[in-house]
Amino acid sequence: MSQTILSAIVSALIAGIFSLIGKWLDARLKNMSLSTTNASVMQTGQSSTTVAPTVGSTSQSISPFSFGRVLIHIGVLQLAVNIVGFIIGFTLGVIGQPDALLPLILLFGTLAFIVGFAWVSARVNKAIRWKHLLYVAIGVTIVTVITNSLILQTPITLLVLIGASVQTFLAMGIGGAIGTKLK
Repeated sequence: MSQTILSAIVSALIAGIFSLIGKWLDARLKNMSLSTTNASVMQTGQSSTTVAPTVGSTSQSISPFSFGRVLIHIGVLQLAVNIVGFIIGFTLGVIGQPDALLPLILLFGTLAFIVGFAWVSARVNKAIRWKHLLYVAIGVTIVTVITNSLILQTPITLLVLIGASVQTFLAMGIGGAIGTKLK
């Protein structure tokens, strides 16, 4: 039981750290983008209050890729999947069926990843969607392997890395396709 609570705490901390760093990085990149835009406007001799974006401007047609948003989405997905794992582990611990833990966590964890990737896919601009999902999947794979290693006290092996990669990238493909259809 204490290991399950520790798992939830570590998951929440990781999600919080990723979200805070992501929000900070996203805000910093937006500020840098705004200062670059204002500097280029001032160099042309126009005042910044009279400049209106054109219909074909890049800022309106394509939202820029943001590593800050990638980090936020990694944290949110990892938290959601670890909460699903916590609920399954707690429920099976109370019932007394620990043998069914691994298959159920794999099944419901993958379903949670699919839902999470569909949510991320629907929130990202079409032009950068798959690049964004790829980076989120790579990050989620790394964080999943490290979190499981810390919580379960198991070594990181090639088989663990391959298993986490297959689960995450399969969920990314399915969830990304669903999110594309939803948007």
